[in-house]
Amino acid sequence: MLERQNTPSGAAAMLKYAALFLILSIIAGSLGFLTVSRVARNISLALFGIFLVIALAVAGFFILLERATAGEMGPAKPSSPPLITMIAALTPPDAPPPSGSGARARDLLPMRRS
Repeated sequence: MLERQNTPSGAAAMLKYAALFLILSIIAGSLGFLTVSRVARNISLALFGIFLVIALAVAGFFILLERATAGEMGPAKPSSPPLITMIAALTPPDAPPPSGSGARARDLLPMRRS
């Protein structure tokens, strides 16, 4: 019977290779092989960047999944009151409503008392 070997998953293998290329870059740089060191460093940074993006995407997905299953994602709430409500709050209660269709913005704002 053949036994299955323990192989790391895709993200874990990517992080393993990023660390391997980082160590290779340090050793090559210390021995004076600057071109090999730069190439290994760039590969290491690229693999780590890809790993980081995947890890953040998975973490974000699990946070959204947890919120969805906990019922926290209710209907969207407006972030600010509608413009009509804001204008109505600025108009003094004793001011007459603007007449006609040519109402100006200054007619809607409260008057300053001197």
